[in-house]
Amino acid sequence: MTSIAEIWEKIEDFLSSGMIITIFNWSIPLYTIIALVLGIIGLILIFQLLKRLLYRLAKNSAFPAEIYNGLLFLFRLLFGILLIWLILKLLDIESDYLLVISGIVGTAIAFASVKTINNFIAGLWIALSTPYLYGDYVKIDNVEGLVVKITSFYTRIKTYRENTILIPNLSCINSNIVNYSINITSIRNKIEMLKKQIENLQKNKNKKLKSSNMLRIAQFQDEINEKELILKNIEDFRSNLMNRKTSVSLSSFVQVDKVIRYIFTLQLQKKLKYVEQKLRRLQEEWYHKYHFHVDVNLIDIRSHFIYEFTLTTLDPVDILKFYPGLVNDVYKTIYKKSN
Repeated sequence: MTSIAEIWEKIEDFLSSGMIITIFNWSIPLYTIIALVLGIIGLILIFQLLKRLLYRLAKNSAFPAEIYNGLLFLFRLLFGILLIWLILKLLDIESDYLLVISGIVGTAIAFASVKTINNFIAGLWIALSTPYLYGDYVKIDNVEGLVVKITSFYTRIKTYRENTILIPNLSCINSNIVNYSINITSIRNKIEMLKKQIENLQKNKNKKLKSSNMLRIAQFQDEINEKELILKNIEDFRSNLMNRKTSVSLSSFVQVDKVIRYIFTLQLQKKLKYVEQKLRRLQEEWYHKYHFHVDVNLIDIRSHFIYEFTLTTLDPVDILKFYPGLVNDVYKTIYKKSN
């Protein structure tokens, strides 16, 4: 019976025999092909292992999906570079040709990846600084709508016209962003931070800083009182809305610690009569019909009446569904009997 040592010796003899395989007039030693195949398999196994470890880390640490996707992209890019290097190295391409090919490949990767990498970095910035989150209603430059997806490279916005717009993350961070969502948790955290700052100032026994510390404490306390009042109003309003919404199905975008305050303006002619009364009636109709609240304020009376409408709701989908109808209700009601 043939032993393992004998089998291995035969394999060594076979590989060292100098057997050449010709592919498209290109002569390649057999051992080079075997080494290349084993190298590729090894790279694939390492990539899959890193991918699995990254997935477990993301799952256990609960960091945002966009960061996971971005790191996965970097691993794929590194895998591609190592694969190209392995092929060039094992095929024993002359150094002059290797430099030329490396330069071409490097330049191609640089041009192809510069926007992708910039968008990935912008995606990390969005994930860490959170100017908006999934389910927020935002305005990014001239694009306004509901954030339905954030990836490492783009943000997907759904508008009230039922269009879906993809905005590269780099464009997002270079744009003016208006977020109409109010995060109750962030307000609570801000209040706690201000209270800790007051405690630290009160512990400071430096007499020279006593007057300035007292002034700062008073300023911080005023800010705390203001935010606590805002928080109380929001929570009372949210509780009331939630009770009214029990008979209405809510979308998956509703979040426990958020309310949406969407603001838009409309221009009306000054000669119209009973505008205020009609708008007040519309407010009541909207509240009972749609289960959300709309504040109406007159903000300009120069050439026209310009009214500011503030729609407060738990469900950002309400804006997508009802905003066009609200505008239509205003114009239809105001101009209906004005002729």
